[in-house]
Amino acid sequence: MTRIFHPLLAVLTATVVFALVVVFALPTGSTEARWRDQDTKPIPAIAMGGIDLGLTRGGPGTNTEAYIDNHSGFGVALRPSKVRVAALPSSPTTTAEAADFFSLFKGTTIKFLNQAVGCQTASPSAARWQVPQKPLAIGTEYAVSPIGGETSIPLAKGTVGHELCMIVQPGLNDRDRYSLFAGREFQVSTTIAATSPGNSSWTRDYVWPLTNRVDVPPAVPRFVNTNGAQTIPCKSVPLENRVTVQWAWPDASAEWNTSRTGIDRWDILIRSSGTPTWRLLKNHDPGLQYQSDNVIHRNDLNDVGATGTGRYDVLLRGYPFASNSSKYVDSSHIWTIDRNNRDIVCGPLRPNPASGYNGFDQP
Repeated sequence: MTRIFHPLLAVLTATVVFALVVVFALPTGSTEARWRDQDTKPIPAIAMGGIDLGLTRGGPGTNTEAYIDNHSGFGVALRPSKVRVAALPSSPTTTAEAADFFSLFKGTTIKFLNQAVGCQTASPSAARWQVPQKPLAIGTEYAVSPIGGETSIPLAKGTVGHELCMIVQPGLNDRDRYSLFAGREFQVSTTIAATSPGNSSWTRDYVWPLTNRVDVPPAVPRFVNTNGAQTIPCKSVPLENRVTVQWAWPDASAEWNTSRTGIDRWDILIRSSGTPTWRLLKNHDPGLQYQSDNVIHRNDLNDVGATGTGRYDVLLRGYPFASNSSKYVDSSHIWTIDRNNRDIVCGPLRPNPASGYNGFDQP
C-alpha cells in the first residue's frame, strides 16, 4: 500500500497516478492475461493539496487491477487523459516492431475499464474510455476519449479498493500475435488526472510508464496421425541409427514458419539424463520453412561427445531476438534418446519442469 499526501497546498487539486497491468483481449471477446505490468518504480511523493490516496496492486496471479483508496476528507474524480507508446528502452524490441504492433493494420486498441470485477476476463465492451483506433506513432501522445459520456471516475470519501483496469486489444489471433511479436516488450505511458471538488480546472498530470510483454509460448510435442493412429512425437529408425523429434510452435497444431519473426531461431540441446548441464546438439535448419521435424543421427551425438551408452535428454530452445541470446524459452517437454552399442532409439517423453521464460523479468 502506497499513501500519497501533502497538506501544504491550499487548493485541493492534483493528479493521482496509478499503475495498471495490461490484459490482452482476443477478437472473440475473451481475454488473456498475457502481458503484465513490470514497472518497479515507487510512486513518488507528489504535492497533492489535501488529497490523500492509497494504491494497492494485485498480487501474483491477480495483478491485473489497480485498487485505489480515498483517504481524503472529500470525494475526488479520476480520469485517464493521454497515452504514449514506445518500445521498452531496456529491451531488444525495436522501435519499428513497436510501431508495427500499434499500427492500424494490426488493429491494436487501448481501453480503460472503471471498477472492473475480474479484470483478466473483463470484456472490452465494458470499457468506459478508449484511445480511438488509429495508428499510434511512437512517442506521440494520444487523447483518451470517454465512451458513453462518462468523463471521470467518482471516488467518494472513504472509498476502499476501487478497481481500475486497462486492456490492450490487438486485432490478431493467438498464433499470429506470437508468430510476429513473441517476447516483444513495450512501454505504455498513461497520464492520469485527479481533481478535487470545486476546482475542476486545477489538475496536475503525471505520466506513469507501464512495461508490457507479449507472451512467448514454448515449443510443444507434435503428435502425428498416421493411418488413423496417433503416433508419439518421436520416430525411431534403428537400422539407420537415427531418430526424428517432432515438435510444433506456437501451439500443438501449428508448424514453425521461419518467415515469421516472433522467434529468430531454435537450438536443439542435449544432456545425459540425470545431469544438469545442457549443450548444443544442432540448430534447427532454417531452410525447413514449414517443417518441425528434426532428425538426429548417431553421428550427431558423437560430434558433441555423447558417445556413451545410456539415456540422453533433448529439448528445443527458442530465441525471440537475433541480437540477444540471454532471452529464450525452453520447450514444454523433454524428448529422450536411448543409446546402446548398436543404435539409437526414442525413449519416453516427459514434461520439462524448467519450461518457460529465461532472461525476461517475470510477471
